[in-house]
Amino acid sequence: MENVIEKKRLDISGIVHKDLRGAHTPGNRKTDDEIDIVWNHLLSIPTYESHYSRRDLKLKYPEKPVSRRTYEREFHKLDIKIKQPNKDTCQTFDKLAREIDLKVDKTALKEQLDLHHIKAYLAYKSKANDKDLSKNDPSRQTITFDMQQCLPTPVVKSSLAFYKRQLWTFNFTVHDCDSEKAHCYM
Repeated sequence: MENVIEKKRLDISGIVHKDLRGAHTPGNRKTDDEIDIVWNHLLSIPTYESHYSRRDLKLKYPEKPVSRRTYEREFHKLDIKIKQPNKDTCQTFDKLAREIDLKVDKTALKEQLDLHHIKAYLAYKSKANDKDLSKNDPSRQTITFDMQQCLPTPVVKSSLAFYKRQLWTFNFTVHDCDSEKAHCYM
């Protein structure tokens, strides 16, 4: 307001020039195509994802990067809730992570943990290769199995009942990677 009054006072005719705000597109404005790319990516995220497939996520649009701020703004418009994934970790990882937290000289332990991660990555890559081979060769078959999360039965929230509970439900899953069929044994 002060700016308008000052311009009116300085002009001989007393007529203020047209307001030039908003006459050009701001340099940080994203095009509709860029926003569509963000939305398409957000909507491609599965609503529930197995902990085995997290390592397969890739950056889909490297040629059209948008800022984190733009991505977060569009993400929040979707009102998506993110839950902490249920992860099972192996004994080696748990032991090394605990030792790294306690030790002063962590270099050797971190190298062991890095080696452990490399071995895990190679195991998953080997499984992916086996799946590809068996899909293309009918004389091969790839089957995986896993003991899923142990479920307390019945589900009780009280801490006293939790520790007294004696019954757990186990779910052993066998997955035929070629036919994409799974069998669960409880």
